Amino acid sequence: MAAEKLTPGRFAQIVIMLTLLVAAFTWRTLDYDKQDQLECNLTPKCTVNVNDSSLIAYLEGAKLIIIKPTGGLTMINPEQSLGIEEDETTWKVPISTNQVIEFYFKNKNSADSFKVSFFVNN
Repeated sequence: MAAEKLTPGRFAQIVIMLTLLVAAFTWRTLDYDKQDQLECNLTPKCTVNVNDSSLIAYLEGAKLIIIKPTGGLTMINPEQSLGIEEDETTWKVPISTNQVIEFYFKNKNSADSFKVSFFVNN
């Protein structure tokens, strides 16, 4: 492509685009909210403390039992094929040995969410 003279209109277009890009990157950087990621090694039981709530998990046979905290957390299941059983106080997840199961939990009263990785080593 041949070199063209930089006209005032072209220069203004370049400055406007650079300003928009810098503004977009700055806004995205300031707005970014890293999602909390927690790990839970099930040997034999683990507790995860988040926002004044305790999430307790343990193994019972071939099931991972997660006791629902009183803080109003809901579980977001990324894999619908896991076959999670839910009752008033627990979530029960069928597992196999040496498996990592990840769930997202969301606070009902806010937009806060976090991920917990459960490591099954038996």
